[in-house]
Amino acid sequence: MKKLLIPLVGLLFLGAGCLGFGSGGQAIVGDWWLNFSLPQGWVVTRDYRASDATAKLNTEIDSSLSDLVIQSTDKLILTSGQAADLSGGNTADQYINENYTAIRVFHLDARSIVPSEAEDIGDGFKKLDLCATSETCTYDGSSRYVYYFETGVEKFKFTILQNGQTIDVAESTIKTAQLVTAFTEDQSAE
Repeated sequence: MKKLLIPLVGLLFLGAGCLGFGSGGQAIVGDWWLNFSLPQGWVVTRDYRASDATAKLNTEIDSSLSDLVIQSTDKLILTSGQAADLSGGNTADQYINENYTAIRVFHLDARSIVPSEAEDIGDGFKKLDLCATSETCTYDGSSRYVYYFETGVEKFKFTILQNGQTIDVAESTIKTAQLVTAFTEDQSAE
């Protein structure tokens, strides 16, 4: 009987780990598929087009979104060539066009393939250098790197836009990602 009981208990603990309770017994609760530990002043928002007259940061995030933006500012980011349209009620001080990092995070379909040439940087994260064969593969502040995160069940892609900040800020923020095991909206129903 003991020989049968020990493997069953082991399977029970393994199952708890798959549910997110394996590390310290705590579920990872969040609004979206990933939870991040953000530097001070950073925000998570829905994707937006800063040049639209009615653009606003919308920090109401939920698991139905296929992508979101993590950025180093609580202002609307204008890239070069974009101009603020103030006809919709926004003021000039609601925009920024320098010294920022914006990371767009995509929740990929499970069938998506992470490029085999992406470098493994540990803990399920991979980094692909888009400029491996050319030095002119980026434009308007886009990074030469694309990041991926595979959890075994879910896949994510990260693209970066920067002005006046270094890639290590973006990479360290990306690498704080943890797969959410309990969505906030599910928690509020309890």
